[in-house]
Amino acid sequence: MSISHDALFLIVNSGVHHMHSGGEYAKRRKMVEEALRVLNVSSWRDATHELLREKSCLLDSLTLDCAEHVVDEIERTIKASEALLDNDITHFGRYMCESHNSLKDKYRVSCPEIDELISLALSCEGVFGSRMTGGGFGGCTVSLVKKESLEDVKNYIKVSSGNFVEFMRMVLRAMNASF
Repeated sequence: MSISHDALFLIVNSGVHHMHSGGEYAKRRKMVEEALRVLNVSSWRDATHELLREKSCLLDSLTLDCAEHVVDEIERTIKASEALLDNDITHFGRYMCESHNSLKDKYRVSCPEIDELISLALSCEGVFGSRMTGGGFGGCTVSLVKKESLEDVKNYIKVSSGNFVEFMRMVLRAMNASF
């Protein structure tokens, strides 16, 4: 894989703490496990939108939304990896945004603070994409940012959020690899 852009992953900690051992996160996990059982497939890779439509009457609306998110996310992940292999950072960023919107609207594990950080990042020039990371209900966002835009993006988020946020970054450098 070779990446022609000098891009960075900017990680922003929202300061919102979450617990995954119980509550809503545990409910989502149980929902997708139940949906997999209802679909009668051994793996989510074997699930399709057609199968979800056929079995939709056996699932409540939130469980169906969560199942649709999982099927969509698998497809999105494949497309995102292809975009990276094609050096297409723009489309990779778009898939990051689509993933976040699905986590927010279908899987329903985002929170207002995370959504605000995503919105702030995406309003900045030089941001290819942004999404929540981790199990949801708080935690961090990850944004793919042009290297030369990094400080402007950080400053804008810090000033605009009105919250204490912590920044981390990961450098994505061009490399050659065989797959």
